[in-house]
Amino acid sequence: MSKLFANIFMIFVIGYTLGISLIAILAVFGFIHPSLDFFNNLQPFIFIGTAFSLICCALLISNKFWRKTGLAIASLGFLSSAFIVLPDVFARFTQELVAMPDADSKTYKIITYNIFAKNFDAARVAKEIESEQPDFIALQEYFWTQRNIFHPLLKEQYPFFEICKGGKRNNIAIYSKIEFSLDKASSCSVGDDHRISRLIANFKMKNSKSFSIVTTHLDWPIQVSKLDNGQDLLEGIGLMLERKKEQFADLSQVIKNTSNPLLLAGDLNSTSWSYSLRNFAKSSNISLNTRAMPTFPNRFYIAGRWRDVFPLISLDHVLTSPKITLHKIYKGDPAGSDHNPIIAVFSVSNDE
Repeated sequence: MSKLFANIFMIFVIGYTLGISLIAILAVFGFIHPSLDFFNNLQPFIFIGTAFSLICCALLISNKFWRKTGLAIASLGFLSSAFIVLPDVFARFTQELVAMPDADSKTYKIITYNIFAKNFDAARVAKEIESEQPDFIALQEYFWTQRNIFHPLLKEQYPFFEICKGGKRNNIAIYSKIEFSLDKASSCSVGDDHRISRLIANFKMKNSKSFSIVTTHLDWPIQVSKLDNGQDLLEGIGLMLERKKEQFADLSQVIKNTSNPLLLAGDLNSTSWSYSLRNFAKSSNISLNTRAMPTFPNRFYIAGRWRDVFPLISLDHVLTSPKITLHKIYKGDPAGSDHNPIIAVFSVSNDE
């Protein structure tokens, strides 16, 4: 019986190792197709999973042949994941930010915050925002239940604002201490067919340094509901995978058509390990400043209630065009949300 159990356990370990390593290898080729790039949004779990498979094969398999085989497969998977993960981690910890300018130069602070549709702790959220004293606030998952609570707390100190209302990802907002005009490329969508909104706030400062702040909330990389719309399976898979690609392409075109220096802040629902986000930044000529900065999930529904957990995935991002200089960027307290807010301090240069 013990030998039978050992064989079953060995099969389980080898099967797990093969599965997690195959996913890691496929993710490396995510530049070929969105279905493979989807795995890159799970890279922290893949990296940990392949490392775990290495330990299991080394310590828990007694058969020499299968231990060597398992270690070879696990090593290939771990190295594949490391190939994607470690450059971003290195970039994060070697990121060079420009020192804060002298007192005569103007800097601004922005907080981008997915406040979570089930977060009703207004006092805690307001305290987090107040502690940072940002000039601008970009909000996502700003549903009517949140607006009713948070708007009265924000509008006095942030008298200039624009709010998108609707379904799905449409509930976003920009609050500002500084007056702005809404760019005509802004779009507040209504309904499920046009479920993505974006706000573009244009600022014209006294020193003639104009700039724009863009916020949006994109969808997840796949849309499973597209498989249940009556079309055949292959068509459904195609629709499921094309959605995010189209959203990035649309946003990229809007950014390229914006003449002002700009800062994009929001929940893009893509990690810095995904080829799709990297390609979006490159094609839009903007810099991704939030590499390997996990912001989700801080809360997860486990055993009948929401519980605090450790974030592993970087979904919330700040990206900047060449004439925006970043001086600080860091995560804030989630304050009851399942996302960390991101705070950035920046300045603007309109020099040719």
